Amino acid sequence: MKGKYIICVDDEAIILYALKLELMNYFGGKFSYETAVNGIEALEIIDEIYEEGGSVFLIISDWVMPGMSGDEFLLKADEKHPETHKMIITGQRDDGAISALREKLRLESVITKPWDFSQIAEKIEELSG
Repeated sequence: MKGKYIICVDDEAIILYALKLELMNYFGGKFSYETAVNGIEALEIIDEIYEEGGSVFLIISDWVMPGMSGDEFLLKADEKHPETHKMIITGQRDDGAISALREKLRLESVITKPWDFSQIAEKIEELSG
């Protein structure tokens, strides 16, 4: 699992499939891609990537998920790997909640559903230089 990874986390399989497909079509082999259906699985994948000499460039996580919310997951991931960039996807429209979340997690971006992939791609291009 060497290389730079983008990890997508969402409890809805269709969302994961669509996001990973868009990322792969746009960025190709620039990154490796992994998906997880919840924060616990994602943390295990992240640990495995680092144990095998890889790194996680970006995590894109849903906010509302059963068990462990996206913000809880991203906080745990940030404790171990603060250099990893983070984005969150949400259907939430409360600007106050989004602003608080952005500050709490040092998010690169908050993506609203349905997303415009060009905004995601532009932000990733900016982050990857």
